[in-house]
Amino acid sequence: MKVSPCAGKPAEPSMLVNVPKLVTAYYAETPDPSVPEQRVAFGTSGHRGSAGAKSDARDDLKSLPLPELQAKLGSSPEGLSQAEAQKRLSQYGPNEIEEKKTDPFLRFLTYFWGPIPWGFDVFFTRITGPRARNSLRSDCRMAKE
Repeated sequence: MKVSPCAGKPAEPSMLVNVPKLVTAYYAETPDPSVPEQRVAFGTSGHRGSAGAKSDARDDLKSLPLPELQAKLGSSPEGLSQAEAQKRLSQYGPNEIEEKKTDPFLRFLTYFWGPIPWGFDVFFTRITGPRARNSLRSDCRMAKE
């Protein structure tokens, strides 16, 4: 890995950001969506993995005009035909989120696992612990007599 020549040295004034100017621009300026450089694109920063062909294809779809996008996706303003809908349903499956089944008893037991139930356990053990020990001692004394 190549080390930057600026490493370990104070930053030059030309490299510094003018923070007040940046804050003013953030609140005062509004991007123009008709200018491609000013459009906001979410999820394309690449911080969750490497940028690949999939994100490039998604970006291409975002920048297409609506008629071209509908033609590329095989759709129209009227929607899909019944035959096309059946074809896509058999190809991709239904558009649903699978519901996870959980055992009700195990779900009930999870209410006793965590810091709050543990705190109750400690609290009630501390309260009842000395009394229980004292009553055991008195029982033992009575048994000896």
